Amino acid sequence: MTDWVKKIVLNVRIEVKRRKMFLAAKTFGYTDNRTVTCSQELDELLTKYQRDLISS
Repeated sequence: MTDWVKKIVLNVRIEVKRRKMFLAAKTFGYTDNRTVTCSQELDELLTKYQRDLISS
């Protein structure tokens, strides 16, 4: 997979996770474990994106 394809895939994963987090927050509340877990997973994806951005 080329670098630009990896970047696109990561961007899509970030957007999907962000939407899932917003839906979880709306459905279960901001402090529910499902929302918090989703938020942590989103943080990991965003950190990877930032690292990839710095290293390119």
